[in-house]
Parts: sequence; structure tokens; C-alpha cells
Amino acid sequence: MRETTHGSYASLYKLKQTNDTEDKLKPAEKRVYELKPAEERVYELKPAEVSVNELDELSELSDIDLELDELSDTEDGAGLAAGRNGPLARLSECTEFLRCLKLYEDSSGQVINFQKSAVTFGAAVDPVMKRLIPELLHIDNEGGDGKYLGLLECFSGSKQKLLAFIGEKLKKRLRGWFAKKLSHGGKEVLLKSIAMALPVYAMSCFRLTKHHCQKIMSAMASFWWDEDGEKRKIHWIAWKKICVPKDKGGLGFRDIEDFNQALLAKQAWKLYNEPNSLLARVYKGRYYASSTILECGKGYRPSYVWRSIIFGRELLRKGLIRSIGDGRDTHVWTDKWILDEVPRRPVNKQPCFDVNLRVSELIGEDGKWKMELLQQLFPPNEVDRIKQIGVGRVKDREIWAFNKSGDYTVKIGCWLLTSVTSNRGDDHRVEDQAVIEIKKLIWKLPTIPKIRIHGLKFMEASTFNQERRQAIPWILWTIWKNINSLLYAETQESPSLLVQRTQEEAALWNKLNKAKSNGGQVQADMGMPKYWFPPTQGMIKCNLHASWRSDKQFIGVAWITRNHRGDVCMHARDALVPTSDKLAAEMECLLWVLRSLRDLRIEEASIGTESQKLIDAIKTPARWPRYRCLLRQIETVCLEFTVIEFEVESRESNKVARKISTSVLRDGRLRSYLALGGPAWLHDLIQTEVIGEL
Repeated sequence: MRETTHGSYASLYKLKQTNDTEDKLKPAEKRVYELKPAEERVYELKPAEVSVNELDELSELSDIDLELDELSDTEDGAGLAAGRNGPLARLSECTEFLRCLKLYEDSSGQVINFQKSAVTFGAAVDPVMKRLIPELLHIDNEGGDGKYLGLLECFSGSKQKLLAFIGEKLKKRLRGWFAKKLSHGGKEVLLKSIAMALPVYAMSCFRLTKHHCQKIMSAMASFWWDEDGEKRKIHWIAWKKICVPKDKGGLGFRDIEDFNQALLAKQAWKLYNEPNSLLARVYKGRYYASSTILECGKGYRPSYVWRSIIFGRELLRKGLIRSIGDGRDTHVWTDKWILDEVPRRPVNKQPCFDVNLRVSELIGEDGKWKMELLQQLFPPNEVDRIKQIGVGRVKDREIWAFNKSGDYTVKIGCWLLTSVTSNRGDDHRVEDQAVIEIKKLIWKLPTIPKIRIHGLKFMEASTFNQERRQAIPWILWTIWKNINSLLYAETQESPSLLVQRTQEEAALWNKLNKAKSNGGQVQADMGMPKYWFPPTQGMIKCNLHASWRSDKQFIGVAWITRNHRGDVCMHARDALVPTSDKLAAEMECLLWVLRSLRDLRIEEASIGTESQKLIDAIKTPARWPRYRCLLRQIETVCLEFTVIEFEVESRESNKVARKISTSVLRDGRLRSYLALGGPAWLHDLIQTEVIGEL
């Protein structure tokens, strides 16, 4: 039977090559497409008269199962992978494959280049099929050995060999840098900005073995300490200690293994945060069809990519906290929904409690916490924390606890891993706090990187008073100039005179820059208007501001509306209930403003605010899951306007709204207030803003 089958395949293959199908085959019940070149290297699909029934019969005789594993549309072409495992597929599916490509071409206007395309076969595919399928598709190249975005197409076999190119590529790049005779400041910049960026894409997809991580860190350490590729020097400090953050006395390099896990945790977070994406739907169907990414196991015969994502999920779980929406999916005593330094479960007041109690039972029908029940179940300090948690008509979900927005970032993930290692008291010693404070000050010095590095070496085992700490850059610079004078001019000055001069220069520099350094938070309003900017004709511009002091005080809020000529229409002020942070206060203020404008029958409005974070949260709410309840309400109210715009204002262009809101708490004006025109006590300021712009 096998010989007959192979003979039939060979006969069909021969008939197709001789293009003699009309005489020796019946008309096709379905169409098998054949590629035919046209003018200007454009390919079109032409039906060939091949009997699909005969193809089905031949495929049944051969007992060969094909799997369409991957179809990737890129600039270089399309790929069809065929293997033996998976759903049944027959030769007639080549027709469907080509039909899909034709549909893609017609829809996108792009033409597939089949000369650059390749077909990848599994190891168990019949040799005759390996010849027949490419002939039917007119794809001559066999894939599997190429690279896409720097990674191999087929990722099977020894992971140590497959990922060895990462360390080799990094070593090759570092060898080229040795010839430049860089200072430690230059080496720091190259290692952090370039060397650490080379393996990022691979580490975002796969978990590197400990061997690869060690080789990468060894290459970076050699580049840091050695003078060139041939002259090796002693590594005076372990690389683990150099990877300690700057605020703890290290140089701030990232540990490769921790960095790898933080990048993979980002992939796990995307699968959880974007469940409707194509990648999330594929993985859900394969590995966690009846659960979630946070609860599932590795599954049956998991791929290396999936095992890598599971490794990243271990870090993600350490920093997740339950964010309360309607409270229906959160258990009061078993889920972590209270945040102190780390996410935790609430403290119970009574010795006996209901394990199945849900948070929704603590929320009243008016959408507010039941204070009597809270005081009955929790201690007073716990009640204060719970009151600050906003609730709304959205589902409960997990968010990242260590970021204000609730969105996971690689930077915070690395920080969490470093903090866990530091708390365990791993390899590096705990430095004296005074030395750490000095090193933190050195990192903040406004000078070039190599001076900072020399300062860290100079301060490694010493402590100085405030005056000498501030003079460190001038001391180093004076020593350098004195060495050059001794070598080239054969002159030198008294050390005591040099120290005195450096202290005088440092004191003078610090005195002149004291106002700038102690001026608090200086906001660089790059690209922002210096004066109030009018809206387009027919629209109303509303400037708002929220004065937030702490999570236990009221919020002073205010808004003022003006037309395109700068004439004040109305203004209002109010005091809102306390919120947990400033961004939540700004969202509450915006929600109050939008509802006020809606009630005043204003349909086209431009909203001006000083908060860039507020604008970002409105544009990309998925990246701010902590505030999803407020953002959902803001989105709902915005839909009631015909036109609604948001723009960022500078402090100078939003002075009127700022002064009104700060007066609420300063002067105790806690009553709600709405009036036509502007406040009389700010008349001159309003005119100044308008004149400055117009």
C-alpha cells in the first residue's frame, strides 16, 4: 500500500510538472490554486484543474497528518509550517492557505513575495510530501534555519547552545570598546545604555539559563575592571555588590537574572491585563482555558516560551494586590486587598469570623462603605485604610501594588527583586548609613560621570563633614590639574593651599546655586503656554485645579470658564472628601467639573489642567488600573458632550483656578459656590492672563 501511495504521489507530481492536467485529470470539484508569475514580479493565483477527491484519497492512503503551525505575514514573505502532530490537515488545505493569502493581498494591497517565503516541515513528514507541497505552493525555500528579529525560527534542542549567541555577541561588542580607553564613567554609560540593551529582546521571550547569565555578567565585569582585552586586572569588588542600587551604595547595574525575570513578568502582565489580544487568546486556549494566567499551571508538554512566562509570573505574584470595584469577587479574610509596605489581608477584630464573607457585603446600596459594619469587624486604624479605598461599579481585579498607577513596569519589578534580596541579607554587606548618604549625594552632583565614579572610589571607606562632602568634585579636579602641572610644567603647589582653594571655590559655587537647588520642585514647562490660551470660537474653555494636602484633609477644588475672547463666563469652588493621593483628587475634581458643565448645558468644552498624569490616564486607562472606577465614571460623563477636549496647562497659565482652589482650605471656604463672572479679588490677574496671550 505504501508503494502504491508513493507511486500515486509521484504520478501527481509529474502530471503537475508537465502541466498536463486537462488530459489526465477530471475537472476539479474545488479549486487548488497554482501560482503564476505576472508582470513586474507580481504574483496572481490561477486555478489548476486537479481533483480534490483524488488528493483526499491519496492523503488517506499515505496516512500522513499535516499541521498548520504558523502563518506569519512579514515583509519578507509568508511561512507555512507542517508537522505530524496536531489537527488533521490534507493536501486540499493548501488551497485554503493560498485563498487566505489571496484574501490578505486583496484586503491590504500588499503582494506576497513567494521567492522569499519558506516552508518548514516536521521531522516525520514524508519525503514525497516535502516535494509535493512546495510545488503546489510555488515556494522553493525550506525554512527553519533563519532568524527573525535576532532569534532563531525553530527553537528546539539544547537551550544552552541556542542562546549562546547572546553572550558571544556581547563579548564581540565589548572587545571593540576596549580600544577606546574609556574612563569608568564612559564604561558605565556604555554598559547601561548599550550592553544591557543587546539581550533585552531575547530576555523578553525566553528565560536565560544560569550559565548564560553568568557569562554575560562575567563579560561586563571584565570590561569594567580590565584595561583592555589582553591585560586583565583584579576585580576589587564583587559584581553582586556593584549591582546594588545607587541609593544603597552600589553603582546601579542590573543583575541579569533579575532583569530577565522582570522582563518575563511584563509578558505575564500583558496576558492578564489584555485578555482580548491575539496572544492572550492563543495561550488561554492552549494552557488555561478554564482558569486565568495567575492561577494556571504549566500544562501538558509546555513550550519553552510558556515555561519562561511562568517563571516571570512568580515575580508578578509577589507584587499583586486585589483592587476593589464592586467587591463581589473578593473575599474579606483570604484575599490580599490592604496595602502597607506589602500587600496583605486585613486584620480582624473579632476572634470568630465568616471565611466566606465578601467585600461587596461591606458596601451599601449607595456605593459607599458601611461604616457601622467596618467598625464592628476591623480595628480603628484598619477602618481608616479601608475608607480611603474607592469603590465603583466595575469588577474586582489584580493590580500592581508598588506603582501609583497600578500598572506593572520592569523598573519596579527589578526594584522588588533587589529589595527581597537585600532583606534576605544576601552576599553584599550592609554599609554604614552615613557612607550611603554620602554616596547618594555624590550621585546627585552636577558633574560628569567619571568625576562621580572617582568620588565613589575616594569615599569608599571614609566619612567627611558637610563642607568637605560638597567640595569633593573640586578636590578631585584640583588633584588632576596638580598632577598635570607636575608632569608637564614641573611645578606644584602646597597641598594645604590646594585644599583651602578648593573649599573656597566649592563654597562660592554652592552659595550661588543654593536658591536653585533649594527651590523645591522646579517644573520645566517645556512646550507649555506661558499665558492662558483661548479656545476656538464656539467652545468654552474650563480651567480647573485641585488643592490636595493629605489623605486626611478635604480637597479644595475650583474651575473657571472663559470664551474665545477671554471673557469670564462663570467660576465655582467646592470642598470634596479626602482621597488617598493627589491624582485621585484631580480625578474627583475633573468628575465634579464635567458634571457641573453638563448641568449647565455646555456641550462643547475644552478642559485645561496642570496634571499631565491625569491626561495620560484619560487617554490610556488600561495603564492606570488602580483608578479604573474613577476613569470609568469620567468616560461615561464625557460621552454626554458633543465635543470634549483636554489640554495641559502650565502653572503660569492656570493661576486663577489655582488661587481659587487654594483659598478653599486656606480661608475655610468649604461651602459649594457658583457665580457668574470671575471673583472680584482676582480681577487684575484675570486681565493679565488674557492680555498676556491676546
